[in-house]
Amino acid sequence: KAGKKVYKQHCLSCHPKGYFTQVFRAWQGEPLRDLFGVMRADMPQSNPLGLSPEVYTEILAYILAETDYPAGVTPLDPMSPGFRDIRIAPASMH
Repeated sequence: KAGKKVYKQHCLSCHPKGYFTQVFRAWQGEPLRDLFGVMRADMPQSNPLGLSPEVYTEILAYILAETDYPAGVTPLDPMSPGFRDIRIAPASMH
């Protein structure tokens, strides 16, 4: 839920609701950490790397929820060893 507020503040002006459905289709099979890395390195466009890792994580969790990916049992943590193993699944698999 925290991601919704920061998404509205930092992302919505360039990435309207529904935008990420296409992104996840294009990234299917790729590691989620790679998408996270692109988000951090390139966004927001006016201030790349300008947000804390926690805020980028909140935004990613919000985007996943908005594109109907199921919530996990533990909070999303890009620093955890298991994060590197998460792949973006095809739409029919989540």
